Order: sequence, then structure tokens, then C-alpha cells
Amino acid sequence: MTKADLNKQLEELLEKEMNNETAISAKDILANYQTLAAADHKAQLEKHLEEGGKKEEFSPKRDTDDERFDELWAKFSQKKKTWEKELENVQQDNYKNKLSIIDEIRDLTENEENVKRAFERMRELEEKWKEIGSVPSQKFRELQNKYSRMRDEFFYNMRIYKELLEHDLKRNLQKKEELAEKMESLKEKKNIKEVDTLLKTYLKEWDEIGPTFREEWEKVRDRFRSAQHELFDKIKQHYQQLKDQHLENLERKKKLADQLEKINEEEIETQKRWRKLTDKVKNIQKEWKTIGFAPKEENQEVWERFQKAGDDFFEAKREYFANLKVEQDKNKELKEEMIKEAQALEDSEDWKETKDKLIKLQKRWQKVGNAHQRDEQRLWKTFRASCNKFFDRKKDYFANKDQREAENLEKKKAVIEKIEKFEPSGDNNQDLQSLETLTHEFNEIGFIPMSQKSHIANAYKKALKNQYAKLGLDEKETKEKLYKNKLKNIRYSNKSDRFLEREEQKIRENIGRLKSTLNRYETNISFVESSKGGESLLKDVKAKIVSTRKQLQIEEKKLDMLYRAQDEEEISEEEKEGSDQ
Repeated sequence: MTKADLNKQLEELLEKEMNNETAISAKDILANYQTLAAADHKAQLEKHLEEGGKKEEFSPKRDTDDERFDELWAKFSQKKKTWEKELENVQQDNYKNKLSIIDEIRDLTENEENVKRAFERMRELEEKWKEIGSVPSQKFRELQNKYSRMRDEFFYNMRIYKELLEHDLKRNLQKKEELAEKMESLKEKKNIKEVDTLLKTYLKEWDEIGPTFREEWEKVRDRFRSAQHELFDKIKQHYQQLKDQHLENLERKKKLADQLEKINEEEIETQKRWRKLTDKVKNIQKEWKTIGFAPKEENQEVWERFQKAGDDFFEAKREYFANLKVEQDKNKELKEEMIKEAQALEDSEDWKETKDKLIKLQKRWQKVGNAHQRDEQRLWKTFRASCNKFFDRKKDYFANKDQREAENLEKKKAVIEKIEKFEPSGDNNQDLQSLETLTHEFNEIGFIPMSQKSHIANAYKKALKNQYAKLGLDEKETKEKLYKNKLKNIRYSNKSDRFLEREEQKIRENIGRLKSTLNRYETNISFVESSKGGESLLKDVKAKIVSTRKQLQIEEKKLDMLYRAQDEEEISEEEKEGSDQ
């Protein structure tokens, strides 16, 4: 049913005469309309929150149906108010009139001596009583009891004509027995509201029936009253059960509100936990809808608690995922940077250092939180692919390491043999270039077994020394050539940067040590010169100074050559990058 349908019903109701039935129908229309409006407002709020709005900024929109309903309801409320006021005045007047009739019956019973005239007047008062309409409900029973007692007292104290009395007594007995039977039949009815209405009707009819035979009166009265009391108990029990049910419903609703409030106290830090609690909250909200009414005065309060707890949960959820997106975007950037680092290492042949770097990188990856679900799997696959590429290459490399090193050993032996068998041509520059080519060939060969490394290095160095001697190079030139070959060999290593750093550190330490030694010799020489008989010692110190200076020159020359080697390596890298571009 739509709002428009309810507006139409309310319009039709306004055209009808105002009575209790009309008021009840209008109340049902209002309840249905409020249910639709509440659902509409809730949908608007959810949409507002989904679009990024805040709850405190929300204001439900009203449509033409809402405005029409307000207009119609205002008219109906005014009409009902007028009717209730009029009804209240009429019922109050009726009450006063009926009290007046009771007083008159009392006076008639106590003061009228003419039985015939008293009887006739009593009949008039009975008809007048019937013609008077309803009285206030809270005064109905007391009034009816007073009237019934006064009528009974009148008829039992009046001496009326025997023939008329006999006829009326029989007729009244029949009516009372029929009413007693009707009252008993109400015990089978299930609709308590209907039972309550009919019970009041039968009570009113009972009081309007005249007296019957005294010997039959108590019997039919007890039958009627017994059924009446059972029905009163049944009605009372029903409303007590309804009240108990409302209280039970209230407790259930309070527990559900407590559950939502307890959930809101929890520190929720994972998406999985949010999803789990969202399902739980929705199930709690579904359960709420299955619970019936609670006591009216407390139902609104517990509903507002429950509604606020639900709204607070979904507002906190919205804020969490808004903040989570910022964090996920940051994590995405961090992981993309780590992927670049892994990709830069995947082709490295510096197995140990690269392995350590990748392991550290993997540990860093684990510490970084997740990116968005749509990115996380893709990023992980890309990162893992680069790591796997390196470790697969490393595995393949070390699987053939022994064979490869054995082959390299034979290759280096062959180069050494070539150097040993080299015959100078007489052109020193050409011969040095030829030997340079062989050293280049030697240095390009990869690793050999560690057990042969020292032996091969010595054989290689010895072969070169012999050839340099043949070409007329002195010891200094030979050492420079051999050191230059050593630097070139380092450059061909995949750890050249680290080796060059170590070599530089070693040279600098030697230079520092030699300078300290030289300074000590030069400081002490003055003491030796002034001492008697120190010619031999002076000669020895001067020889040490010359030797130390030569060693210092050699180390400084090495450092210079090292710098040149580093510059050549940097130029080579720049040229390589230029060719790549």
C-alpha cells in the first residue's frame, strides 16, 4: 500500500460520520502511514551516508503525499476533537440525567403510596432511561449498579397487580435466561476485544430487564454472574498476558540495544572483523523486527537507543573504510617501490649480497599493510615473480657451479700457458698490447675452484713477471703493471664496487702507517746525528727512510691507479647507460 492509497482512505473517512469505529480506522491509517514514512526516511539516510554525507547534516525530504497527509490529518484531528468534546458534554449530561432518574425511582419507591400510579411512573422512567444515550465509560458500571439496585428495590417493595406482575415476571425470567445463555456462549469466543464489547452490551441489557419470580431470581442471577465473572477473569488474564508479553518484548529489545552498544565499544581494526560484525548487526536488526510491541511509555526510548547504536556502528564503519583507503593507497605506493627494487635485482649475479637484499625486502613487504583488494594480489604476484626469477637463476647457477669452475680453471691454465709461451716480437709497445689482450682474456674468465685460486694467481703473476722482464721493464714498472692487472681483474668481478672500496681502505691504511713510520724516523734522526758513535745507526735510519718513502710512493701510486680505475668504471657505466637509452 502506498502513501497515496492511505491519503485516499483518509479522505473517504473524513466524509463519514464521526464515531468510535471511524476513530479506530483513522488510527490504523496513521500507523500505516508512519511506517511507510519511517522506511522512506531510513532509505534517504542510508543513501545520504553512502554518498559521503554526515548524519548530523541529514534532513529527510518530504513529498506532496506527506504534505497532503498532514493537511488531511489536521482536518481529521480537528473533527475528532470537536466530536470528542461534544460527546463528552453529551455523556456528562446523560450521566446527570440518569442520576436524576435514579433519584426519582428512589423517591417513588419511598414516597408513592398509589401502587398503580407508581408502577406507571416507573414504566415512564424506564423508557426515559433507555432513551438516554451513553455516559462516560469510567462511570458506566457504577451507574448501572445503582440503577439495577433501585429498580430491584422498587419492584420488590411495590405491591402491584398480581396478573400484570405474573406476566412480567415470566417474560423477564425468559429474557434473563436467554441473556445468561448468551453470556455463557461468550466463553467459547477467541477474540477478546469482541468478548469485551458483547459483555458490556449484555450487562446493560440485563439491568434493563425487569424483575422476575423471587424463587427463580437467585438461580438465573447466579448463572449470569458466574459467566460474567469467568469472562472478566478471562479478559483480565488476556490483558495481563499482553502486558507481560509487552514487558518481555521490552527486555528483548533492551538486550538487542545492549548488544549493539557493546559492539560499538569494540576496537575494530581489520576488514574481516568489520564484515563479521556488519553481518551480526544486520541479524540483530532483523531480529528486532520480529519482536512485537513493548509498553508504550518505554517503547520509544528503547527504539531511539537501538536506532542510535545502529547508526553509530555504520557511521564508524564508513569512517574506518574512508581512512583505510588512504592507508591502502600509501601501502600501494610503498609496494610499487619495493617491486622496482626487486626488479632491479632480479638479473644480478652477486648471489649472496642480492639474496640478503631480497630477503630483507621480503621482510619489509610483510610489515607493510595491504593495499586495496583489487591491487594486492597483482602487486604480490609481480613482486614474487622478480624474487623467484633471481632465486631460480641462483639455483641453476649453483647447480652447475663445480662444472663451470672446472671449465674456467682449464681456460685460465690455457691463458697462462699462452703467456708463458709468448715470444716478444721486438716491438715493445706491440708486445705489451699483446700481453694486455691476454690479461683481458684471463680476467674475463669467471670463478675457479677455491682450492686452485692461489696456485693459479701465482702462476699467472709469475708468467707475466717473466714476460715483463724479457721486455726490459724494471721492478717498479712490473709492479705497476701487475697492480693495474689486479684492478682490471677486480673490475670484471660482479662485486667490483665492494672490492675497490676494500682495496682503497687497505691502501689508505698502508699510507697512514707509512707516513707515521716516516715521521717517526725523521723525528728520531736528529737524536741519532747528535749521539756519539751513531754513524752506523744513522746510516741504518736513513736507509729505512729511503725505503719507507719508496713504499709510500708505491702505495700513493696504487691509490692514483685505483682512482683511475674507478673513473674508467664510471665512464664505462655512463657509456653503457647512453647506449641503452
